[in-house]
Amino acid sequence: MRIEVSLVRDRAIAANVVAVLPGADARLAHEAIVIGAHYDHLGRGGEGSLAPDQAGAVHPGADDNASGTAAVMALARAFASAPRAPRTLVFVAFAGEEMGLLGSTHFVRAPPLRSASTVLMVNLDMVGRLRDGKVYVGGVDSGDSLRAWITDAARGLALTPELRGDPFGPSDHIAFYAAGVPVVFLFTGAHGDYHRPSDTWDKLNPQGLELVTAFTARIVAAAAGAAAAPAYVRAQPAPAAEPRRGGIRPGLRRRAGFRRVGRARRQDQRRPPRKPGGKGRDARRRHHRAVRRGDGEDAGRSDRSPCAASGRASAWRSWWCATSGNTGWKRCWRSGVELARNFRDAVDVITVYASQDGA
Repeated sequence: MRIEVSLVRDRAIAANVVAVLPGADARLAHEAIVIGAHYDHLGRGGEGSLAPDQAGAVHPGADDNASGTAAVMALARAFASAPRAPRTLVFVAFAGEEMGLLGSTHFVRAPPLRSASTVLMVNLDMVGRLRDGKVYVGGVDSGDSLRAWITDAARGLALTPELRGDPFGPSDHIAFYAAGVPVVFLFTGAHGDYHRPSDTWDKLNPQGLELVTAFTARIVAAAAGAAAAPAYVRAQPAPAAEPRRGGIRPGLRRRAGFRRVGRARRQDQRRPPRKPGGKGRDARRRHHRAVRRGDGEDAGRSDRSPCAASGRASAWRSWWCATSGNTGWKRCWRSGVELARNFRDAVDVITVYASQDGA
C-alpha cells in the first residue's frame, strides 16, 4: 500500500483594526493599555463548527464575539468623550482569533504604535450572556495590582465577579501574556450555542453586556490613572489535560493536536535500524511491510512507522486546507474596513490604523 500526502498552504490577508487615544500625562503617555476583542468568527461553519450537520449555515457569532467587539467600541466612545486618561489607550479589534490568535500575535510582534509600550491588556471575549450577575475574570494575579483594582471596580455594580488568578485561556490575551504583559480576561460563561448557527443576537443579555462594559471601563480607568503600571507576574501553568470534545475553543484543541502531529511525524520519520543482510531502502521497505502485516521484530510498533503517520498527516493537511473556507478571509477583510469606518464615526479624536496580518 502506498499513501501520498501533500500539504497545501493558503495565504491571505486579514486586518486588525486599531484606534489610539494618546495619554494626557507626558510622564505616562509612553505606557499603553490595550483593550481588545476579536471580531472574526466561523462564517459558514467549517472545521471549527460544533454543528457538522449544518454545514454551510451562517454562524452569526453574536456572543462570540460580536459582544466583545461592541463593548470595545463602546469603551472607545466613552473614553474619547471623557477627559483624557494619563496613559495611552489602544482599542483593538483582532482578526484571525479563531484560526489561532493570528491578529493578536501579529500585534504583539509588530505593534502599530511604536512610541508606547503595552503595560496591560484587557480582553473581552464572549461577554454577552451574563447570567445571575456572574462574570468570570481571569489573570487577576498576572500583575501585582490587578486583583485590588478589579475588586474595587465591582463595587456598586450588580455583578458577582469570579476571579481567577492565572491568565491561561484560549483567547487573544494569551499572546500578550506570553510576551510579558499583564492581562485581564473577561468572559460571561459557556453555553450550548457556542460555535453553532444558534449563537444569535436575540439570546444576548444587553443589560448584562452594559454592566460588563461599565465594569471594564472602571478597570481601565484605574489602570490608566495609577501611579505605577502593574508589574508582570509569571504564573505557573495549570497541569496539561487531555483535550476533550465539546469544550471551549476547539480551534485551540486543533492547534495543540497540530503540534503533536509535528512531533509524531518527526519521530515517525526516523529510519528503522538496519537489519542483518539488509541495505538502506530495501531494509526499510521490508520493515514497513512487516509492520503492516503485524509480524516481524517490529510488530506492535506501528506507531513508529512512517506508514502509520499518514493518517495524522492527512489531519495536518486538512487543518491547513480548512483555513481558506473556515473563517472567510475576504469577508473578514471587508468587515475590518467597515469596523474602521465605525470607529471613525464613533470616535472622531482617535487615530485609526489598519494593521494587516499575513495569515
